[in-house]
Amino acid sequence: MESLAIFVSILLLIVALSAPINLALTTVRVQNFAALHRGLTTSRRIFLMILAVIGILLATIFLFEVPTTGLKLFSLLSIIGNIYSLIREFRFSKKK
Repeated sequence: MESLAIFVSILLLIVALSAPINLALTTVRVQNFAALHRGLTTSRRIFLMILAVIGILLATIFLFEVPTTGLKLFSLLSIIGNIYSLIREFRFSKKK
């Protein structure tokens, strides 16, 4: 039972931190720094996409499968934050 609790807490941690990490990776300061280094831009975008997809999928699972309202709202905020960070990334890449 202890390993199940650890697994669920890791899943909740991924849902909780995926949106703030992605929003931090799409700030103008980080994007301009990464634009100076060619490999860093590519690795940042790959990491952002993977983390956003995992965060959105896990948050969707929690949104539809968990009966508590608080976790549903938390999952909805995570989905919105991840989608917003993806939109910011695509807008920045279109500017250049």
